[in-house]
Amino acid sequence: MRDAPAFQEYAAAMLANSRYRLMSLAERGLLDTLRRECWVNRGMPAKPETLAKMLGFDSAEIDAALPAVMPFFRVEGDLLICPELDELREMYAERRERQAAGGKRSAEKRKGTKLENGADDTPSNLQGTSKHPAGSLQVRRPDQTKPDKSKAVYRKGDSPPVSEAYKKWMADDGDADEYRRMTNGG
Repeated sequence: MRDAPAFQEYAAAMLANSRYRLMSLAERGLLDTLRRECWVNRGMPAKPETLAKMLGFDSAEIDAALPAVMPFFRVEGDLLICPELDELREMYAERRERQAAGGKRSAEKRKGTKLENGADDTPSNLQGTSKHPAGSLQVRRPDQTKPDKSKAVYRKGDSPPVSEAYKKWMADDGDADEYRRMTNGG
């Protein structure tokens, strides 16, 4: 199973942490960088010289900032580990396993069950129960159709009504500007 690509962190929780608030800007930057590196690589070198080389910073800078960030990490062998992120990674993995197991149970349950109406619940039958087939066009029978009560503007067979201004304009071979003037812009 693939690792989670990211971790969730609430900014307010970190900003409320007194150890974080007392850090210098350089120390905060090192903490953030180490946490990201630990998420991706599961740990970073515990030796300050090696850590500085890996991060691309001067060893003196790392030596100066490292004591302030160490409360957020523990040393295991020759690695700095972030216990908070390890716990979070473990929680994500357990959740994925529970979801996968639940999905398998659900699939097994669906395989062997019938719906209340007697149809099986294969994907083609999961559209719900209806007296009309799904996707069909429903055509009303003439005896069930109500008569059209709308009023026609003109009778069938007649041509639609045309204004006198339009008739005059058409007879004179006028242009669009002339028609607009004759009809006050209409």
